[in-house]
Amino acid sequence: MYQRALTGYEKASLSHTITALNAIRNLGVLYRDQAKTEQAKKMFQRAVLGREKVLGPHHPHTLEVVNDLR
Repeated sequence: MYQRALTGYEKASLSHTITALNAIRNLGVLYRDQAKTEQAKKMFQRAVLGREKVLGPHHPHTLEVVNDLR
């Protein structure tokens, strides 16, 4: 469902909204839980870059995803 939501956000050019960035992070968490580490890493990196642009690099929600990359 996260992938489906993300596809919808991308089609509507809303991929840098907080809701879309949350879907990206959640997809990363799902991949991590499924031991799909490369896919998870890509989603987390994408979420970090997006959150840095929208919220700033020191915002708690940005740092939350930085922590996911560890």
